[in-house]
Amino acid sequence: MALVPLTHMLALLLLPAERFARSPCAAAFPRRALLRCSATEEPAAGALSRAQNLESLLSLAVQTERYEEAARLRDELASLGVDTELAVLQANNQFYRSFSDADLQAMDELWAPEGVVTCTHPGHAPLNGREDIMASWQSILGAGAGISIRATAVQCSVQGSLGFVTCVEQVDPGDGKTSAVNIFAQQPDGSWRMAVHHAGPVLM
Repeated sequence: MALVPLTHMLALLLLPAERFARSPCAAAFPRRALLRCSATEEPAAGALSRAQNLESLLSLAVQTERYEEAARLRDELASLGVDTELAVLQANNQFYRSFSDADLQAMDELWAPEGVVTCTHPGHAPLNGREDIMASWQSILGAGAGISIRATAVQCSVQGSLGFVTCVEQVDPGDGKTSAVNIFAQQPDGSWRMAVHHAGPVLM
């Protein structure tokens, strides 16, 4: 899969190292390994949270043998449909959940198994290729620091077999923010896997 358009787009997002070094954000983001994400990011639309709520209610109804209610919830869930945007948002949600839980296996399963993959942690050069990317996540998730990030202002769009998600990551505690771009590629089995993750400082 050719990712030439992504290269052009990311070139606009990459902050020159010298500008980053002079910015107030530099001290706030010395190492990505110090940051962990919470799974409380805000979806771009209510469809994701609505679907997740219905799934929880459906599971509870089945467990308590309230089958008529379960059937109603099942039909309501089906009526929402699992469109491509919702599927991409679910994949994005899984990324932050894996980050928050420091779950390396889940993180590994989320990244595209083949093709061009790129990951840029704040203040660091881009990593290309699965081996280097997963080595970085092993170091980050293994650190287990208590700082969390809450993703806000989540936006999603889908163009063909690529899903684009943008968000602002709020460091908690503190005032630090990072801007993130997550790009997912649809796989032959229909699932969405991460192909690009780029996070950098937000200059105020």
